[in-house]
Amino acid sequence: MKVGRIVLLVVVILAWVVAAGGLISGIFDVSAFPEGLRNILELWPDPGTMLGTVVRFGAVAVLIAAIVAYRVLGNADKRREQDQIESVRVTHVD
Repeated sequence: MKVGRIVLLVVVILAWVVAAGGLISGIFDVSAFPEGLRNILELWPDPGTMLGTVVRFGAVAVLIAAIVAYRVLGNADKRREQDQIESVRVTHVD
């Protein structure tokens, strides 16, 4: 499950980047930014288009789902570790 949590962490980071990029390009005039930053921010669709709205809401939805899944996997790991500790305790008591 550790690999699954790492993959979900990468998904969370990418979703934050997409959501932040969509937000920045929606608020500010990207053409006024320096060229390097403008090239990065122009990867997102224009904020006034339907595709831009879908990308922003999709990024937020993926972000929320990935965070919830990350927490669920973390709790499952904790329960599995507790079960292993309990099984060792029961074995040593007998």
